[in-house]
Amino acid sequence: MLKEALDTACDIPMNILDHVEEYKKKFPIFDTSLLDKYSDPAHFFLKDMNLDFAKEILSVKTPDAIDPMGSNAFELLLETINDNYPKKTEGKKSILARVSKAKEYIKEFVEKTDLEKDSKIILVGHSYYFKMWTGKWERDLSYYEEDIPEPSEALW
Repeated sequence: MLKEALDTACDIPMNILDHVEEYKKKFPIFDTSLLDKYSDPAHFFLKDMNLDFAKEILSVKTPDAIDPMGSNAFELLLETINDNYPKKTEGKKSILARVSKAKEYIKEFVEKTDLEKDSKIILVGHSYYFKMWTGKWERDLSYYEEDIPEPSEALW
């Protein structure tokens, strides 16, 4: 959910399972339980986007043992990004939907976890994602029929 907006090749994540093993050793409470809901965690980021191109890639991807994701999804995403350029592949509505989902998850996590009063939770994500998280717009977001403009104010 906290991944960068999908607009360029460097926004395509590599296999998250490689990173999970490394960071579980470093952080005592490293919650990766959201990954458990996916039958294919390497492609979690496509399943979190309710966008036609993501569904299409998931339906046509083929196995590729050499690729870190284990499929040709990276190649297919590059084609999609190239075809959409200069328009962004993932719009702000999609990002804001992921922000909303993440806020709800964090709220539930805090409520069900026995944290000490002054505990801190660290969120790791990308600047543009947090810009959308903290953004303030001049109008209510429901006003915008097309893609949403950049926030007039944000903390990032």
